[in-house]
Amino acid sequence: MTPCRHLEEIRPVIPSSDGCFDCLRDGRRDWVHLRVCQSCGLVGCCDSSPAHHARRHAAVARHAIVRSYEPGEQWFWCYVEDMAFELPGLAAGPSHFVPPPAPPPRSVWTLFAGGVSSTGVPGGSAGWGGQRPGRP
Repeated sequence: MTPCRHLEEIRPVIPSSDGCFDCLRDGRRDWVHLRVCQSCGLVGCCDSSPAHHARRHAAVARHAIVRSYEPGEQWFWCYVEDMAFELPGLAAGPSHFVPPPAPPPRSVWTLFAGGVSSTGVPGGSAGWGGQRPGRP
């Protein structure tokens, strides 16, 4: 695939935030995916998101190219030519922070840590008939 005609607009940028800049400003967190403007670094939400901030920014600022801000994705999008492309050999782009999954409830940690279970049985043996499971 031939890259678009707007490659000269790609600059080294620093993403403006870990979420959609405009959504965060408005107190929203309902974006689906994030894009980084390759002219100024503004982080905006994708076209699948309710607000479409990345596309709106491209139209108002006349900044044609965004890059995916999702972990593991390296593609670019040109809004003017309505096309996706990759640039082989280019260093991996940044991605937004993805929080780790929430830890299990405290009662589960107590059970596995060998503490007192939620039923009050010492050693976390509740649910195993009073016997702790052997180690492999």
